[in-house]
Order: sequence, then structure tokens, then C-alpha cells
Amino acid sequence: MALTAEEAVMFYGQPKEPLLAKGTVSSLPELVKKEWGNEDYAFTYFKLTSAEHLAQWLNTVTPFLLGIAFLLLFIEFKTPVWRNRL
Repeated sequence: MALTAEEAVMFYGQPKEPLLAKGTVSSLPELVKKEWGNEDYAFTYFKLTSAEHLAQWLNTVTPFLLGIAFLLLFIEFKTPVWRNRL
């Protein structure tokens, strides 16, 4: 069971303390501004390249490909050898 943001900031126990969080914010710049003031901070956001998207896709598909490869290898070992005899 997961807590909502409102449940995480509710006060519990004696003495009353927040359960998991001091508060909530809607964005990262708002959090930095709230915690460390109005100084000029630079935020850098990274985007995935097409090669990284391909790597993620391969990481997802790899277990299926390995399963098929082992199944085919098992079938190869269990079938009799068919050779043309001259």
C-alpha cells in the first residue's frame, strides 16, 4: 500500500511529527527555491538519444530472445540427425 502526498505530510504520534515528508512542491525549481533560497541555479535536463532508446528496447526483449534460443537448442539436441547418405 502506498501513501498519497497528503498522507505522507500528516502529523502522527506523540510528539506530533510528519510521517515521511515536511511538505510537497510541484516542481524541482520550486523545491530548490524553498530549501536554498532565490539564488540563480541552472537546471540541466537530459534527453535519451535514439541509441539509448534502442538499448532500453533490447534490454526488454533480451529475456524472450534467450528463451527462444534455449528452446531451439533443446529441440536441436533432441531431434535425430537427418543426413543424406551418398
